[in-house]
Amino acid sequence: MAQPSPAAAPAAAPKAAPKAAAKPAASPKPQVPKTLKEQGNDLYKQRNFDEALEKYQEALKEDPENTLLMSNMTAVYFEQENYDKCLEVCEQGIEHGRERHNFVAVGKLMMRKASVLQKKKEYEDAIALFKKALLENRNAETLAKLEACEKEFRKAKEEAYLNPELGMKAKDEGNAFFKADDYPAAIKCYDEAIKRDPTQHTFYGNRAAALLKMQAYEDVIRDCDKCLEICPTFVKAFARKGHAYFWTKQYNKALAIYQEGLQLDNTNQECKDGYQRAMAKIQEVATGAGDEEVAQRAMQDPEIQQIMSDSYMQLVLSEMQKDPKKINDYMKDPGISSKINKLIMAGILRVGK
Repeated sequence: MAQPSPAAAPAAAPKAAPKAAAKPAASPKPQVPKTLKEQGNDLYKQRNFDEALEKYQEALKEDPENTLLMSNMTAVYFEQENYDKCLEVCEQGIEHGRERHNFVAVGKLMMRKASVLQKKKEYEDAIALFKKALLENRNAETLAKLEACEKEFRKAKEEAYLNPELGMKAKDEGNAFFKADDYPAAIKCYDEAIKRDPTQHTFYGNRAAALLKMQAYEDVIRDCDKCLEICPTFVKAFARKGHAYFWTKQYNKALAIYQEGLQLDNTNQECKDGYQRAMAKIQEVATGAGDEEVAQRAMQDPEIQQIMSDSYMQLVLSEMQKDPKKINDYMKDPGISSKINKLIMAGILRVGK
């Protein structure tokens, strides 16, 4: 009998690949030490001005040709409000920079000096120096500082000129000229009154009355708007603004303004008369041959433009043109009737005699 053969030996497990040797960690890059100027800049940003100044002074000793370091020093003095010292170093720096033909640094130092003069309220000298700085080095920062200084100077002059008592005196003089029918002289007096006290609403209202006599209607509207901005209940301003719209054939706007005035004072005769005149003109335009100038002015009104550009309103107007009786149907719709009435009042739409 045959003997059984022995079982085959199990296959040997594959040998694991040798582990790769770990790479040594990269050594950190050496940090470049900051220069004295950079250290000073960091301290300046942290508002450690005394320490920043020391760094700039040390840096200047190491690099005596660098005019910009002197500019940095003046920035510190400016922040410390040590304006006299700032001016002194600015002068030294400007001379230093000129000797080295460093126009950028000279421009910066002139700008700083001008800023000090502005702080001292020596506006004319400051503005002249800002402009001079731009000749050395034209840049956006100096331009912006020049514009801000000019604006501040204008405001300072206006404030220095304020005197409500003299404003009232100028207004009274203007009233006398107005009564004498000398409207240009009256306007000059009201101009002076407004400069003396721009918060007094009656000065704008009086000037609007004189401008109305001169037929300067756009100026009338502007003065009435300013008057009402200060005193929204001054009914005379509504009347004068309404007149300006009326005489420029903007009857729909005139009517609306007169209505606003009457809501405040329903006894105001100027607004009552103006309302009646405007309504009569609207009816005349709506039922007559029309006035081309009225229509042209109305088409400049954004609200009228919006109505006329509305696709549905274009369809409505087209239907009404084909069959005028259609207006009766459309007037039953509050939204449509409101727009139709605005077009009629503006002189755009005529509905026959």
